[in-house]
Amino acid sequence: MNSTDIYNALNVSNITDLIDIFEDHPAIFSVAIVPQEFRGKHINYYTAEPISGGLEYTREVWTINCRADTQHEALSIAASVFSEINRKSYSNYFLVCDVYPVIPPQDTTDQFNCVVEATLKKR
Repeated sequence: MNSTDIYNALNVSNITDLIDIFEDHPAIFSVAIVPQEFRGKHINYYTAEPISGGLEYTREVWTINCRADTQHEALSIAASVFSEINRKSYSNYFLVCDVYPVIPPQDTTDQFNCVVEATLKKR
């Protein structure tokens, strides 16, 4: 498992232009918990299933959370993620994505979340 593959796929201007900056970097958080003091538009991602080793290739499923204060912004970030990485080949892997409906905030401290599920296939 290498979260660098997903980070590099997400760290492109068509996506990063839609999210905020945190400590001089695009607000893309890998596996880590989003800092509590940060409430901006951001992406956080993590593995969603065990890595499959029973295939002729490695299969990783990643959950990419696109979060913002409005439903429209969360959906826009997710649409950009989908547009940029779905069915895209990189030097040693391929990504296929699904977009799920927007999840509303649970309370006033939460944000809208539109989940993109990315399946990474690598030889």
